[in-house]
Amino acid sequence: MFSSMCTTASRTCCSVSPPRDTAQGTLGTAALCGDAHVTSTVRSAAAAAAAAAAAAAGAAGCCCRFIAEPRFIPSLSMYPTFDIGDRLIAEKLTYRFSRPPVAGDVVIFHPVEGVGSKDLFGDNVFIKRVVAVEGDTVEVHDGTLFVNGQARSEPFIYQRPAYTLGKLVVPPGDVFCMGDNRNNSYDSHVWGPLPKENILGRAVFKYWPVTKIGPLPDYTSLAAPTAAAPAATKLAAQQ
Repeated sequence: MFSSMCTTASRTCCSVSPPRDTAQGTLGTAALCGDAHVTSTVRSAAAAAAAAAAAAAGAAGCCCRFIAEPRFIPSLSMYPTFDIGDRLIAEKLTYRFSRPPVAGDVVIFHPVEGVGSKDLFGDNVFIKRVVAVEGDTVEVHDGTLFVNGQARSEPFIYQRPAYTLGKLVVPPGDVFCMGDNRNNSYDSHVWGPLPKENILGRAVFKYWPVTKIGPLPDYTSLAAPTAAAPAATKLAAQQ
């Protein structure tokens, strides 16, 4: 669903004009030999430049794969947070070194098997908001999302959901994701919980259009009270 953005390095071409033999043949030979040396040097320099460009491209690829990557929004499933054509940066370090996904995070991910289809580049990436994590109980009714029995405050959604979702518990190792445009989003309320291992990164910054440049609002605090409920229930059960 999402198309990745690539950065390409420009290539500079150098040419050396052949010498003009206007005097003796020996001069012409010497000139040709000298030009051959210059051409060889230029070719070596060009080869070195090409190698440097390849190394830079490789480094950029590693950066894109392991640190952060840009993404393009092709649909309205996350409206009004993202509109069609918006561009964002998703960082990939938080979930590796700091913390797991939490409710309120906007994540990019590979959907579960059988969901979605790959684009021309073999890419199949969704973007949704995490609304619940492993151990949480999720349900939707009366136009409201309930997590662990409590109505979730969601100022970022476009419309209240017009559907119902029976109560379910998010399995270990999974999260529950939904689009901010609740009635126009193909998400966990249709295909179920998402394995955390499918998550590629966390959307943190919008860089296009210029009128919307800036970090994404942090709504994780709105979910903090209900996110702690499973842990409290488990602790009570052990006492």
